[in-house]
Amino acid sequence: MNKNHLLLFVIVVLCFLFSCQKKQYTSKTIQGEEPRTKSFWYYQNNFFLDPNTTELRTDGIYFKIIDTDQFGDTYKTFRFYEDGLVISHVAYSTPEKLMELNRTTQGNIHGYYKVKNDSLFFTTKVYYNHSPTFYTGFVHPDSMSLNSINFKTRESDDQVFYFLKKEE
Repeated sequence: MNKNHLLLFVIVVLCFLFSCQKKQYTSKTIQGEEPRTKSFWYYQNNFFLDPNTTELRTDGIYFKIIDTDQFGDTYKTFRFYEDGLVISHVAYSTPEKLMELNRTTQGNIHGYYKVKNDSLFFTTKVYYNHSPTFYTGFVHPDSMSLNSINFKTRESDDQVFYFLKKEE
């Protein structure tokens, strides 16, 4: 009888320990489901850029080479729209080709921006469960300097992006 009681006690203790174990749930990326515009920090309904109060340009893209190899360059670009939307691409291409991409948030890194004089603020993300990247910086006549931080990945960076006007 003592062996049976001991075995029962061990089983109960093990069941208790396994039930108290901390459960970890992970989220899955829902491909194609876009974040609501109101989920962005700087989204403003009825926003319209006033070009008289800022030097931010919407007639082209801001770009930076982020990697170079024997076959070509990889660029990171930002394209700003007058209604407050910003779309970013990281691609092995050229700024001229990236400028031809259609305005779509589907599957793209995008967000909304705010400007005040020469200061620029925006966040970008791709899907709901992706953590946003926060950007702050200054707009210059033909460039912009940005500081970025992603609190989830703990990545931060300071970069200068140069402006390229769209050919008409």
